Amino acid sequence: MKKLILLLLISLMGLMGLINLMGCASIQHNIHTWTWKNTVLEASCVTLSTIDAVQTANHARDNWNGWEEQNPILGKYPHQDTVYAYFASWVLIHGLVALILPEEWRYVWQGACIVGEGYTTITNEQNRRKH
Repeated sequence: MKKLILLLLISLMGLMGLINLMGCASIQHNIHTWTWKNTVLEASCVTLSTIDAVQTANHARDNWNGWEEQNPILGKYPHQDTVYAYFASWVLIHGLVALILPEEWRYVWQGACIVGEGYTTITNEQNRRKH
């Protein structure tokens, strides 16, 4: 849990530094370039992150029963509450970063989330079926 709190603080400090570097006018412009495509992409990222969170929390609920978490931030056997706190923070931070990024980088950021979380949820399910 200490790692998670440290991660959140570092992430928020980094986000605040990013906002300062970009300047208010630039951020306002980036926010105004948000499109319905960005909404769909961000919703996809949130959906896949939620599926990953539920898959991970189910393992935690079942006392991991031969499984280990692969995310080094969470550790090998995180508690359900830690899992949900991590994913809630991830979704919030991801959305805020997407909101302030320039349009061309926003698509890269959102696409990377979808690819990463999509791969993770598919792999989780394949491993569950083998187990």
